[in-house]
Amino acid sequence: MSVPSGTPLLLEHLPYISHRSESTSSGALLIVYGSGEVGVIPLNDTTRAIRPFTTGLLLTEPDEDSSPEARFFLYDVQIPENEFIWVHQLQFLPREDTSGLHPPSILRLSPDKRYLMVSSVLHAGQESIVVYRIMQHASGYIQLVLAYSDLSMSFIDVCFSPDSRAIAAVPRRYPTLIFLLSLPLAASTREQELVQSAQLMAEQERVSHFARPVGPLTVLGPARGVFDRPLEIRRIECNECHMGEQSFDFITWGGDTMAEYCLWKVARLEAQSASGAFEHQCCYYPRLIGNVTDEAWLMNENNPKSTILEAKLQDDEVLFITKRSKFDSEGGIGMQGGIARYGEKVDISASYVWYLIAGENSAEPVHPSQVHAKWMHPLLLGNCPSSCLLLENIGVFEFVDQGFGSAFQQKNQDFCKGVRALTQVGEYTRFWAHKNGSVHVMSVQ
Repeated sequence: MSVPSGTPLLLEHLPYISHRSESTSSGALLIVYGSGEVGVIPLNDTTRAIRPFTTGLLLTEPDEDSSPEARFFLYDVQIPENEFIWVHQLQFLPREDTSGLHPPSILRLSPDKRYLMVSSVLHAGQESIVVYRIMQHASGYIQLVLAYSDLSMSFIDVCFSPDSRAIAAVPRRYPTLIFLLSLPLAASTREQELVQSAQLMAEQERVSHFARPVGPLTVLGPARGVFDRPLEIRRIECNECHMGEQSFDFITWGGDTMAEYCLWKVARLEAQSASGAFEHQCCYYPRLIGNVTDEAWLMNENNPKSTILEAKLQDDEVLFITKRSKFDSEGGIGMQGGIARYGEKVDISASYVWYLIAGENSAEPVHPSQVHAKWMHPLLLGNCPSSCLLLENIGVFEFVDQGFGSAFQQKNQDFCKGVRALTQVGEYTRFWAHKNGSVHVMSVQ
């Protein structure tokens, strides 16, 4: 075990990780730091803060008017550093001014939480994007097994497919296309041998650099936008909770001031090609946020502008993080929800509610790199996922439903200024990582 360093970049729950010392396993937390360190924190009675009132900080004030059965107490407990188990050291690129390391532009966990994707890392002497398979040895050791690598400069953006069996990449040379590349799913004989020998080399090296075949490759697009022009893709996200045939698979957008995006539906056909690969059928649906379809009006620099910074799909719902300017009301960065549906090109539902987070006249300007959106279960309030926005140095904001947004722990300034990553485990436990490197658990009692 070692003490991690650097700012946390990713914190996610791996429910399938087991622990021999625990009779019932709740999985582990995967955490990636800005220093490149990758590790896990097993979830046990200590890290889950089963008895938070003994060591935790009470965040709520008791309501004397409520009955004892209706009183809830929220505690914050810092997880001991010795619970961190080191797994791997990623080689992030140094900054030109030698002031530190460049954070990766892409850092994702697959929807099934078994693959880790990282860009802008030094691999085989080149700036690369890599995909690791997260595997656990029978003895309990965790190993990252390389599943895919390519040059970072080859792609504009990359994400996983909803079923976690492929990656969807936007090639830099062809920004109107999506390359759907299958990942190696079954462990090869060589990979099994590497995992079996992991116990012997676990303390020295937990990453396998054995090359694996990938493919086949499917090309999607090009798509044409609302105004019948080729859609140039700058960002792509997959549907993180694909519930049925009516759910879209991907959402893409280009970063223009018209807030145009595109929903993609990909169906795998049963027939196979001569090479043995499955054929895919793709349909796309361009959309605009708002109810204006006059291109000349939207292009006029004096009229209101909206730019999509982030978008997240969850079944048939979509979360947008947008930047507004030149509206009658105050502009800035805000969040709004909508329904991903078939039909008209204008998504009127996404224009109903826009929840302002950081005004354009704020004392501290917000950079897009500070914006992190995700779907996550709310703490205590229901079992359905809600959309969540983490804005560095400002705080965490949630949409409980499509019409109500709220700030989380707004009075706790240490949390609002310091939180850099968070994840929910169950209904009463929320984990979060501070910019100083510490990991905390908020527990409802």
